[in-house]
Order: sequence, then structure tokens, then C-alpha cells
Amino acid sequence: MGVDISLICPHCRQEVGDSSVYITYNISKMVEDLGVKDILWDPQDNGIIEAEQLITPLSQAIARLEESPNHYKTYDSPNGWGTYDSLLKALRKLENACIQNPKAAVSVWR
Repeated sequence: MGVDISLICPHCRQEVGDSSVYITYNISKMVEDLGVKDILWDPQDNGIIEAEQLITPLSQAIARLEESPNHYKTYDSPNGWGTYDSLLKALRKLENACIQNPKAAVSVWR
């Protein structure tokens, strides 16, 4: 089980471009260590309504990943389903989508 995060256009209520990312629960401890699990798994419960509210926390999480890759790679799933590299790629993609669509709504499926 994991979380599928996407951005929704406030006007047409459709997914914005290629904004959807999936983060597997296998690396939830890595996401928790980064300090962004609550806002990614339960954004609305944590006051996140629009994409622009994710930009700073995502940027900070990406910076922490890039500064300490060896630390975060210790959380890689042994079966390969959920790794440092896959999380970094997903967070960068989501951050970029948030920057391009700051007023989009954040949608989560678990």
C-alpha cells in the first residue's frame, strides 16, 4: 500500500498534465525521516489544499535527500520496490508540477 498523489485543475477538475506520482509504503520510513509523510499521505488533514503549499516542504526534502544519499539509501526496500532513487525522482516530478501549477488542488488516493 502506498499513496498516489496528483494535482487537480481547480477549473475543469481534471488531473493536471503528468502530475501523478506513486510512493510505495515500503519507503514510508524514509519519507517519515524526511519529515513529509504527513503532508503527502494526508495533505488536507495537515492544511495542504493547493500545490503551492507543497513547494517548500518538497524542496527541503529533496535537498536533504541530495545532501545525505547514503543515509537515506539505508531505507531502500530489500525487494527493490521503493528506493532512494525512485523517491527522489517522484519528489522532483511532484515539485515541478507544483511549481508549474501552484493553484491546483492536491489529491491523494491510498
